[in-house]
Amino acid sequence: MIERADFEVVEWNTNDNRVGGSVGLLSSFVLNAVGCDVPGVKSNMAYWLKLIGTTEKPIDPVEVRTEEFVDSSVGRDEWIDNGHKILLYATGHQFVYASADVISEPYDSGQPRWPARVDIRYRQQPRAVQEGVHVNQIKDVGHELLQELMHKSFIAISEEEFNRGEELLGNEF
Repeated sequence: MIERADFEVVEWNTNDNRVGGSVGLLSSFVLNAVGCDVPGVKSNMAYWLKLIGTTEKPIDPVEVRTEEFVDSSVGRDEWIDNGHKILLYATGHQFVYASADVISEPYDSGQPRWPARVDIRYRQQPRAVQEGVHVNQIKDVGHELLQELMHKSFIAISEEEFNRGEELLGNEF
């Protein structure tokens, strides 16, 4: 049996103002196939570019980050989930420095600014940010990653973008 979920497609302008939308019905099979998350529907696989650091406090470009978790300002039910794959992106530097598997469901981090946390397992040895891959090297044609990254904690990327980033990072365990 294929589950179905009501969903709303919302369009936003560059000033974060809602400009339109439509309501529809789509099977979770289709949503899972494209890696989309809709409230009430969990995708089987999704690929994300997860921002680490902030523009006010970017991470040190020579440091090798090895935390076994990532936090988000987005609520626990609205983001990255167990089984998803992520590329870690250094905010303010425009470099991807690691790839990881998400190995837990989202849980409370105990930090008001970053309330949601997931545990991760690195797929490759993390690099120092300055030794990473520029985000423009991984993007699909027409996917303006730098534009989409503004004011976000993470963004969805294609499987091809994830694989390209991982290949360019190289240095497997």
